[in-house]
Amino acid sequence: MAGRVNHWLRILLLHLVVLTPLLIALGTISAFGEQKQEAPSQQKLQVPSKSTANLYSVDPSSISIRTWQHTPSVTSKEITVKNRFYRVFRDRATGHELFRLEIGFMDGDQRVNMWNYGITNEGDFNGDGKLDYAWYAGDDTSSEMFILLSGPAGFRKLDVYPTVVAEWNRKFPYWKGALKDIETTGDDYDVSSVRFVRDAEGLWLVATVLNYVGAKRYKLRIPEAHFKFAE
Repeated sequence: MAGRVNHWLRILLLHLVVLTPLLIALGTISAFGEQKQEAPSQQKLQVPSKSTANLYSVDPSSISIRTWQHTPSVTSKEITVKNRFYRVFRDRATGHELFRLEIGFMDGDQRVNMWNYGITNEGDFNGDGKLDYAWYAGDDTSSEMFILLSGPAGFRKLDVYPTVVAEWNRKFPYWKGALKDIETTGDDYDVSSVRFVRDAEGLWLVATVLNYVGAKRYKLRIPEAHFKFAE
């Protein structure tokens, strides 16, 4: 009887290991058991608490990251500068430009740009009393995740993928190089969840890396000193 019970327990655990990451990737549940955000049609963003922020969520209807061109605090428009396309974000109250991000360029007479791009979340991520913003852009070949952190000299652009890769290589030196193509669509590894945690020790970026092939998740807790910033 005990052997039969142990057999079914092993089957149950196997299903949990295999199915849970799949549900996360499809947006059915979040990496940390949190409730899904409201539908994009309602045009509302999750405003994170002071201690944590879940920055990226998947729209189950399209199996892609939810993005917004306008949020409760900013509005945006596209501009062209020397055959390159940018999305410029401005403060709704003042009209002041906060930041701009490149979304594409002209290759001869052909326009090349990301398909899905925009703000995925806003909130005071770093605890300085000012709004910060999470950005995603991607297509069928690659993607990027930036976090615009406010500061005295303006916004700094935290580059999520290089930050995660560097921490992975530090934590798992024997698997160094496994995430070298993580920004490529269809790679065996993906960043399935990103959030900030503020505690007595400081500010942390907490990222969950999903291995589709092995159906495993790896949680990285990255200190602010290890953040990688883009120009």
